Amino acid sequence: MTTAVIGATGRVGSEIVRGLLERGDMVAALVRDPGKARRAFGDPGGLHIRPTRLDDPYDLAEAFAGIRTVFIAMGSVGIEGVLQRIVINAAAGISSIEQVTRLSVFNTSADSLGINQRAHQSIDQFAASTTVPYSTIRPAIFSASLLAAAHEVRASRTWTGLAGTGRAALIDHRDVAEAGLRVLTDPALWGAHHDLTGPVLLSWPDALELL
Repeated sequence: MTTAVIGATGRVGSEIVRGLLERGDMVAALVRDPGKARRAFGDPGGLHIRPTRLDDPYDLAEAFAGIRTVFIAMGSVGIEGVLQRIVINAAAGISSIEQVTRLSVFNTSADSLGINQRAHQSIDQFAASTTVPYSTIRPAIFSASLLAAAHEVRASRTWTGLAGTGRAALIDHRDVAEAGLRVLTDPALWGAHHDLTGPVLLSWPDALELL
């Protein structure tokens, strides 16, 4: 099986690439910066790093030739949302592609207060309008997003987010990638949306106390 990974050098995408290679699968990393990808992965057998223009349907069609599954890990807002639609539309025209799995977010909704939730819902609606076989993984908030601010929080003793005392099950990006790998490689999980949460509900005050 050959899987094309878009967003291959990102936090989740890179774990997907490594997980597929460990399984012995073939991977095509469709990237803007081949040098960055080679620094991230080296030159393992089974990995083809291909510079690809995501805004060019013809280049995508060439890159998708012979691909069976696709994993997309990109932002949803602005130009990245536009590029995701171009990718999904191109994949719909490739007969060898049996599944597109996309990294989304928890609680997608057209009327959500969150811009990411609205944007991901819009992309889902676009995918549904095509013939592409389609799944998503929808994680809750990444724990890494909080940990990235840990130094500043500890130094200032403040948090500048909008969240109150509601609780969220923060999730590790490696667990998200493991779930994504399961969906990619198990046809029984294709064609569905998979909500993912971490193991413990924490409020932001709880998390800040830990920091």
